[in-house]
Amino acid sequence: MLVSLAYAVTVSFLYQRATESERLAEERAADVSEQYAITREAIAFLVGEVSRKLNQTPGNTRARRDILEGAFDRLLPLVEQHSGDPILLEELMRAHYQLGDIAIALNRFEKARQHLQEALDLRLRLSPRESQSSEELAELSINYALLGDVAQKAGDEDAHEHWHRKALEIDEGLVDAYPGNAHFLDNLAWSYNRLSYFAENVRKDLPEALGLTLRQLAIMQRLAEAEPEHVIRLHGLAAAHGRLVWLADRVGDSASAAHHDERALAISERVFAAAGNDPFLLLNHILIVRHHFSRAGEIPPDWSRCRTGSSRAHAGGFT
Repeated sequence: MLVSLAYAVTVSFLYQRATESERLAEERAADVSEQYAITREAIAFLVGEVSRKLNQTPGNTRARRDILEGAFDRLLPLVEQHSGDPILLEELMRAHYQLGDIAIALNRFEKARQHLQEALDLRLRLSPRESQSSEELAELSINYALLGDVAQKAGDEDAHEHWHRKALEIDEGLVDAYPGNAHFLDNLAWSYNRLSYFAENVRKDLPEALGLTLRQLAIMQRLAEAEPEHVIRLHGLAAAHGRLVWLADRVGDSASAAHHDERALAISERVFAAAGNDPFLLLNHILIVRHHFSRAGEIPPDWSRCRTGSSRAHAGGFT
């Protein structure tokens, strides 16, 4: 209840600030250019700050979508009137990108593909790939990866592989150039993860899937050792071990599967202890616990805790 109240107050406050900016634009602007500038700032605030705050609160996907779509509808006429403004085009690109991300969460995959493709086209229009900074390239990689995720959901195997390999190409290049950058390493690890699933489920190549996941594990281990109390790093490490349990079982390596199973469970318990109220991390912990005990044909000794956690995860929007 308190979380919902805090969420409502935060959204209301942020939204009022943005709409107040637009009211000031109408009342105080001495000319069209000043009104345009203030309105542009209001939209940037909606697309950026409001969306960021909403993204940090569980169970808010539809509210975030509604606010972003409202900002998007106000942004389009401005872009049409001032099509050469790079700031407006960048805000439009970010709106498309975030709406695509939200559409994936809502299982609206064709809408997600449209928004993500628009975001990609604008991204490359604003800054061709050869002139992009390392951080811009990292964002481009994520745009590619999300397009690959949408293609996977649509059953388009060619596009699925195409986009994920384009993301991998960027990620490997960034890690080669900046080997100690945690953000670039994390992107590369998840590119290996995505292509591991492609190798297993589409190419039916278990050794390739296993090799890619071992590369993911090596990176996650390195990141977790550098930040041993970072729950997202620990989650990534537990996920890699959990994936290797499945693959090792499939290739008949029971000893390796048992090793990774124990590691996944131990690390996931640490994540749960540190961030048990996070619905996404909680749900992943439940899946690891379930798989651990199902392999042994047993019922978890603390199964009631997992059932409670599962309902909390569903209440937070992770079904």
